[in-house]
Formats: sequence, structure tokens, C-alpha cells
Amino acid sequence: MFHPHSLLLLLVLVLSAVTVVHSSLDPTTGLAANCSDPAYQSCAFYLQCAEARYQCGPNGYPVSYGNRYCTKFEMDQGELSEAGKKWMWNVMKCLEDTLVPTVTAEKQVSCNQLSRRAFDSHPYCYVRSGLCALPLSDLVAILNIIGLSALIHIEMFKVAGSAQPIN
Repeated sequence: MFHPHSLLLLLVLVLSAVTVVHSSLDPTTGLAANCSDPAYQSCAFYLQCAEARYQCGPNGYPVSYGNRYCTKFEMDQGELSEAGKKWMWNVMKCLEDTLVPTVTAEKQVSCNQLSRRAFDSHPYCYVRSGLCALPLSDLVAILNIIGLSALIHIEMFKVAGSAQPIN
């Protein structure tokens, strides 16, 4: 018997696969043409490009982390100030852009390597996009959006070590 979340995930994966098949495909990789330049303010890259190419499944980075938190931030962006929203969209674009070379490369890496490359880009993208300059209210909102379970994830501690103290 399927768990409701498993059934929903299966539906999302099937729909994203149909979308990829019916979109313009890159003749070299077989991926949607937009995989080499993810759209700003869109979470489609994780399912239509990264998951379509690597098929890491419901526990792999593209589905369980990349798409999950991208869509969560997208849905909860009302909790952020205008500066926080700009930071959010810039981070999303940066995270996707840093995965483009791996996702579109002729030679595939393992799902674990994909995950490592993705997590390794988080501190850079968070700080580069201005995390340390955000007001306290946005930092609190970001913590609320991410939730405790993601903060416990050991990879997230890299972000804290990359930020400069606010004077």
C-alpha cells in the first residue's frame, strides 16, 4: 500500500517527466533545453533537469532537498521582506546555476556526488546573495521556513561558518 506522500511524489515525477518529453530537448543530453540556463524565480530545474537526468529518487538531493526547499521558500515568501525575497530568488538561481555543469555534463556522477556538489554550493550562494546583510526579521523567517529538521542536517552547519559577524 502506498503512503499518500509516496503517491503524490510519484505523480509529481510522472508529470515532470511528461513535461520534459514535451518540451524542447537538448540533442546532446536529452534534457529540456532550459536545463543549461535555469529560469529565475522557478523551481523546475530540480525535477525537470536534475532528477530527470540522475533519477536519484524521493530521497535524493533533487527531490528531497532541492525541489522541496525551493518550493517551500516559494510558498512562504510572504514571510520575507523585499530584501529577503530578493535574497531568496538570488540564492535559488545561484544553487541551480552551480549544478548546471554537473547536470548537463556528458558523463554522469553518482547521486551522492551530485548531493555533495549541491550542498557544497550552499554556503557560497547564501553568503554571496547577502545573507549576512539581511535584517534580523528575515533571518528569523528563513529559520522558520527551513525548519528544525533541515537545520539538524550536518551540511547546513557549513553556512553558519561562512557568514561574517554583523557589527
